[in-house]
Amino acid sequence: MAAERKRVASAELLRRLKDAVNNTEEQVPEGWQTAWELQQEWGLSQAHTGRLIRNGVAKGILEARKFRIATERRGVFPTQFYRKK
Repeated sequence: MAAERKRVASAELLRRLKDAVNNTEEQVPEGWQTAWELQQEWGLSQAHTGRLIRNGVAKGILEARKFRIATERRGVFPTQFYRKK
């Protein structure tokens, strides 16, 4: 059973490495938002939003993860997303 989990984790790692090398865009699952989206939703300044997000991640209220998304200026680029735990 442990070998099966290790093989699945290894396959997932291989897929993510290939995607990174190939500059492939990832689909962002529902419920994940960027700091800018949270800033717009909350109606706060960039600095205040950033402080709240950092504290939320540190206290385990928010979860952070990077997804490779297409951007206007950088092409496919890893961008930080957040969601409520």
